[in-house]
Amino acid sequence: MQRASTGRKIPQNDRQSGECRIRRVSRELGVRYILEGSVRKGGDQLRVSAQVVEAATGNHLWAERYDRKLNPTYFENRSFSSVGSS
Repeated sequence: MQRASTGRKIPQNDRQSGECRIRRVSRELGVRYILEGSVRKGGDQLRVSAQVVEAATGNHLWAERYDRKLNPTYFENRSFSSVGSS
């Protein structure tokens, strides 16, 4: 998997160059669609945002945001279940 994002926010007035960047990245990777997203943590909350963009047009085809309360035991349990199934 290659990382196509630098994590830099694209200002609204720079939208056109952002779409050009999406087209450039899709051409370099040989893909038609780009999955963009972010993960943010604030206190005990976690927000994951994702969107699928059609590179040729810059149209957003799908977007979703997930908000969850962090639960450290969830991650510990997931790690142990992965080890147990190996």
